[in-house]
Parts: sequence; C-alpha cells; structure tokens
Amino acid sequence: MTASLRLWNTDLRVPFNYWGDTIFELILTKSIADGDWIWFIHRLGAPFGLDIAAFPQNLFFSSLIMKIIAIFTKEPGLILNLFWILSAGLTSVICHVALRPLGLTRRSLFVLSTLFALLPHVFFRNVSHVSLTYMFVPVVCAQALLVLARNRQQGDEADSTDRKLPLPLLVVSGLAIGVDYIYTAFFSCFFLAVAGTAGFCLSRRRAPLVSTLPLIALICASALVNLTPSLLSWHRDGTPASVTYKSPAEAETYGLKIRHLVSPIFTDVLGPPNVDFPLENENVSAKLGVVGGAGFVVAVVAALFSRRRTPGNQLWAAGVLTVAGLLLATVGGFGSIFNVLVSPDIRAYNRISVFIAFFSFYALFDVIERVRLRFLAAGARGADWVFSLVLVTLFVGGVLDQGAVARILYTSYDVHRKSFETEREFVSRIESVATHTHRIFQLPIVPFPSDAGRERMLSYDHGRPYLWSDRMSWSWPGLSDSQVAFESGLTPEDPKALVRQLAVAGFDGLWIDRFAFRSEVVESLERELKGFVQAPPLISRDDRYVFIDLSDASRAWQEAHSPDEQRLQREAMLRPRTLKYGKGFFAEETAQGGMQKFRWSGKSSDITFVNPSGARSHFEFTASVHGNAGGVLSVLGPRGMQQKVHLGSGEGRVVLSLDLDPKENAKIEFLFEGTRIDAPGDPRAMYFSLINPKIRGD
Repeated sequence: MTASLRLWNTDLRVPFNYWGDTIFELILTKSIADGDWIWFIHRLGAPFGLDIAAFPQNLFFSSLIMKIIAIFTKEPGLILNLFWILSAGLTSVICHVALRPLGLTRRSLFVLSTLFALLPHVFFRNVSHVSLTYMFVPVVCAQALLVLARNRQQGDEADSTDRKLPLPLLVVSGLAIGVDYIYTAFFSCFFLAVAGTAGFCLSRRRAPLVSTLPLIALICASALVNLTPSLLSWHRDGTPASVTYKSPAEAETYGLKIRHLVSPIFTDVLGPPNVDFPLENENVSAKLGVVGGAGFVVAVVAALFSRRRTPGNQLWAAGVLTVAGLLLATVGGFGSIFNVLVSPDIRAYNRISVFIAFFSFYALFDVIERVRLRFLAAGARGADWVFSLVLVTLFVGGVLDQGAVARILYTSYDVHRKSFETEREFVSRIESVATHTHRIFQLPIVPFPSDAGRERMLSYDHGRPYLWSDRMSWSWPGLSDSQVAFESGLTPEDPKALVRQLAVAGFDGLWIDRFAFRSEVVESLERELKGFVQAPPLISRDDRYVFIDLSDASRAWQEAHSPDEQRLQREAMLRPRTLKYGKGFFAEETAQGGMQKFRWSGKSSDITFVNPSGARSHFEFTASVHGNAGGVLSVLGPRGMQQKVHLGSGEGRVVLSLDLDPKENAKIEFLFEGTRIDAPGDPRAMYFSLINPKIRGD
C-alpha cells in the first residue's frame, strides 16, 4: 500500500479522493468525529437536521473502527484514509487465518492473502466507497469452500483432511458482516446458501446445512438489528420519496462482466478505445488483474472438469462457487430476476467480484501446489525452488499489475489538496468574520441522494463546507419529505423574496456555488442580492464560492414582527403542505441551468398530498406534462376527481384543486396511455414527465 500510493509524498489529512461519494463518506466521518453518529447529523439538513438513518447505509462496524481512530484525531480526511489503509492490512491478516484450514503452504498463504488484500477493487473504490471494504469476506468464502468440499455421501467415513474454521472467528465475522454494508451480507448469505444446499443435495447429509444455516441466521439477524434505526425512521416519518430511486433494470446496468474479470490492468487489450461497449460503469472496478483473471479461468475449468468425488476437493468447490456467483451477478443473470420478483435494492451486482476473486485466487494456487506435489512425488530435482520462483513471480507481477490502479489516486492528489486547502480556509474565514451567523442556506437546491451534479458542480459538493465547519449548520441535503417540501416552497428566482423566506425559516447566511450556474445567471443573482443586503460578500480564493451574511436581514425581520407573529410565520414556512412522489416516479432532475425542474414517470405512478396542519386546507397543483405526441394522461383522485390530459403535440398541462381535512393525505394516481420515451442508454421505462410542478395552498 505504501509503495502503490507513494505515501511518503502525501499528507494523510487530505483524502485520497475528494469528490462525489467520498464527500458523503467524509460527512459521516466528520459526524463521528464531532460526537454525532451515523444515524442523525444535527448540523446538516437545516433547519430540521439530517435523519441519515432514513438513507440506510448503516456502516456500524466500520464506523466503530473510525470512532476508535477519532479518539486520536478529529481530521475527517485522516480518519477516512487511515481506516481504508487499515482495512487492507486487516483483510490480508484475516484472509491468511481463514485460508489455513484449506491446506496451502505458508508461502502460498502469504502471496495469496497479500494479492487478495490488494485487489484492483481496493484502489478503484478507495475512500469513496469504504462501505465496500471486505475484511471478513475471506472467512465466509473459506467456510463455503470447506462445506462444499466435504461432499461425502451418507455412510462414508470421515476424511483425515477435514478441517474447520474456529467457531469464534465465524461468530465475529458473521456479526461484523451483518452490522455493516448490506451488499456484503447479501452475497455472504448467497454463497453460504449455495454451499449448504449443494452439499446437502450431493451428500444427503445434514452436516452442510448445520455448518451454514446458523451463520446465515447470525448474519441476517445482525443485519436486521443494524437496519432497525432506518425501519424506525420510516415508521415514524414515512419512507422519504427521494430514496425510492432504484429500479429492477439497474441489476443489468451495473451487472458483472466476464471481460472485466479477466482484464489485465496494464493494458486495455480487452477494452480498446475504438470499441464502445454498452453498460460500462462501476463494473469496470471488478477487474481481478492478470493473476486473478488466470485464477478465474482455472476455477471455471475446475467446475466443469475436476473430479467432485475426490476427498476434500476444494478446487472443484472453488470452481462451483465461482460459477454460482457468476450466474447470479452477470448481466441478465439470476440477480436481475431476483430484483424483479423480490426487491431492486441490491442493484450493483458487480460488487460480488471480491467473493469471486477469493475463489479464483484459491483455485490458481491450489493447482500450483498440486503440480508441485506431483513433481516432488516423482523425485524431480529443484521442484521446490521452481515453486518458490513461481510464487515470487506471481507476487511481484500481481502487486505491480494490481497496484497500477493506484495511479489514478496519486496523480490527482495535488488537485484534491488544493481544493481541500482552499475550502478549509474559506469556511474558517466565514466563521471568524460572520460571528453572528449560525445557519446557512446553500444554493443551488439539489436533490439527494440522486444528485447527478449541475454544470461544473459535482454530486454531493454541497457537503464540502460542513467538513471544515465547527459551529455552523447547513441546509444540504434535502432528504426528508419535510425538507424537500420546505425547499420546494422557496423562490430562488426571486432573490428578494428568497431572503425574506430564509429569514422566516431562521437562516442568517447564504452560500452560493458558482460552479452550478451559467456565468450570466449567477452574476445576475449576486447583483440583485447586493442591492438589498448590507454586508459585502465573501469570495473564496478560487472564485468558486460566495458567502453572503444575512444576519442583518434576519434581525430586521425579527424586529418587525412580534414573537407570536414570528412563530406563526415560521411554522407555516417549516410545515408546508407536502407533495410526496410515490411509486412510478424517478428522482428530480434539472435543466436550463436549474431553472427547469422535472420528474420522469413510468406508465403508472402516484403522488400524495399531505396536509400536516390541524386545519382544513386548500391545495392547488400545477405542472406541465411532456410525453410522446398522441399520448393521454389520466388523473384519478379522491372524491371522484378525474382529469384527462391529451398530449396532441407532446405537451399538456395538469391543474388539480382539492380540499383536505386536518391531517388528511390524498393520493393522486396517474396512468399514461401511449408509447414509451426513446432514451438510448437509459434503462428507465419513461413515459411522461411533470415539468416545474408547483403546489400552493390557502
């Protein structure tokens, strides 16, 4: 790791990656370091706070390790970097321990466990996906191998080669996997179930089931406990509409590809730039490198041609489990069927690659040791020296090949460090100058978690200032339905009205990311704000960020209204009539520099109007509709509401008006009759979109 990442040239306070999902991971790390936890972050999602349990990543075990590291440092980047590097070291040690019962020599154990811990996956995912660290995966894989390899039929005598993993190691591994990322738990249960079921069918003995079912039950039970905060959040506040963005089709979008598994790292011989393969995305990170790719081929061949009945045949078992994983995860595999019939939540099946990597590496080293034993049995001179030379070659070649992926990290390090230092200095300056400012609203308003970025602004960029803030609260992200409804009622297109709305809601500062706007749009916005805000704006050294102190405007509003008037206006602002998008709608998107907001829908969908107040309320909903010409959108609501929108030219308009009793919810259903939108490369089934939906009430 030190050599691959050139750690002697790095400041470990600066994260190895500093954009996109890394920002989200850094936010959780910052929350842990500040004394919060991974379920609620008080200084995000202002003015409500961020109930992050409603977006269930729930990395309890990983967060516990980071909490221990946070005893010694409060730097989020340093904590995240150290955890990631530590996880690779622990993976190698645990892999070494888990492999011992499988009968490999110490030399093979050292090379195999090191190469497995330094998979290309480690550097591709790096700190941006610390959820995908795989410390205890070797234990599950080794257990599945041992169970499936013991395929004696009833009445056979026990084999002297039977070996077992220590029970405490299995228990600790099951608990750790269960209370961490759900993908690892899902794949672990899959391979254990395959090994147990296949072993039972082949041997007609209960031993394989006895060896796997308790571990599956432990993983499932601990995973359920780990999800409890999310389940409680959904029960209390409802499932946020923004987290229902996954579709069954994404199982194939992010499916596993054999071509990636066997691709070397040094060259793109299997992915030449002149060939445009479809569905190329994060599944590229499933590469195993030269050594792992060779092992994958060996494993598949072993599944097809090795002798199952050989006592303790781990080679055959490794091949069978490799093929089983491939059948589940490949594009068009059983995973996509599972997502259609059961749940679309496990969508990135390429992440199974670390399990396949274990079986592939084991198969290769098993064959090498079998060849060595044959030569030794035949009395061949120098067989042991040749074996050692082969291992050294695999070790050096594998580390160089797999470690080549780290280049993407250290070559971009200076860019990340510059942004890191600039943003840290700017937030520190804001906190030292704007001493009366405590709650900052961030423009533009962007969706979460389906944030695709805007203009030059990347996904999750609004999380950056929180990382370097010690006392201020920030409006991003809009996760809860209450936060989304509050933000939907704001008027960024009217800066003067926006300032008043923010004052009512308790904000006394405004953060603008210029990267999210076209230059003429942001210049106009800043010019209008300067006209009625007294304090001069603060601008970051790179001219990207603008901070405007709204504390004077906030005080002026407070002085103009009595405490009772303030309370009533604030309650009306923070408890607005809510529009909740249900099944069938996709995440919000923007166009025209953020001035146009829209949501695509499937053939059928629904929205729910929510009246949170204790009084009868009138709702008016308007939206433009876009679809293929000739389509008809039928709208059905309560109390006999019916409406048909004819899209003669592909455009139409929905206008709904209804009265809701106190605390009443009303579901509106949409049914589209017409053809699907042609969107090459987009796996979503889109039939119509609602453009600039607005909800008003009395």
